[in-house]
Amino acid sequence: MALELMTFILPFLFVLAIVYGALDLAAVFKKKAVNAIIALVVAAFAVSNTAIVDSIIAAMPWAAILFIILFFIKFVLSFFKTEKGGERDYTLIVIILALIAIFMASQGTELIQDWLPGGFPVSEENLILIIGIVVIVAMLYAAYKKTKD
Repeated sequence: MALELMTFILPFLFVLAIVYGALDLAAVFKKKAVNAIIALVVAAFAVSNTAIVDSIIAAMPWAAILFIILFFIKFVLSFFKTEKGGERDYTLIVIILALIAIFMASQGTELIQDWLPGGFPVSEENLILIIGIVVIVAMLYAAYKKTKD
């Protein structure tokens, strides 16, 4: 039963969600029922091919990590709105990014070794370096936006 869940239901739902979301976002068809039918057909064809199912199963850990990171960023940024339609508080963003950078520097590679799926193409040290560069660039951008206002 667990094997069927991994080899059929999860890839089916993954493809269904991605295709339906893409169709809904593109707004090619006006009716949501048409988007749902097209997404169902594409998902059914996708799970009928074992090569596609294998590649989806291999990509799902990466997709899960990406979605968690994106949702976390969106969640954190939602706190920085001052009011509906207002500007973000860039001072608070810089402070939080600095705290994240300090925390990651103090933890080193031990922080993320258990989080990474097997066969990660970048070493832990390089990943920490990439994350640090992204955090520093985000801090500089937030400081620029703060001084621009």
